[in-house]
Amino acid sequence: MQAPTLVLELLTEQEAHFGRQAERICALMPNARPAWLHNADGGVVETRPQQVVAAILPFLGSAVAG
Repeated sequence: MQAPTLVLELLTEQEAHFGRQAERICALMPNARPAWLHNADGGVVETRPQQVVAAILPFLGSAVAG
């Protein structure tokens, strides 16, 4: 994949034993960048939209500028 890509990983205590995976995924894609949301589950878009947006906006700004 050549397009700029944001890999947004949702980190939970219940899945901490898996370890972080965003950086490994990004290593497979030349234009990928990781970001993390702590204590986030699948409903984070509805429950904490401000934090989701805060994680995405810097990526969008850099993708447009780049």
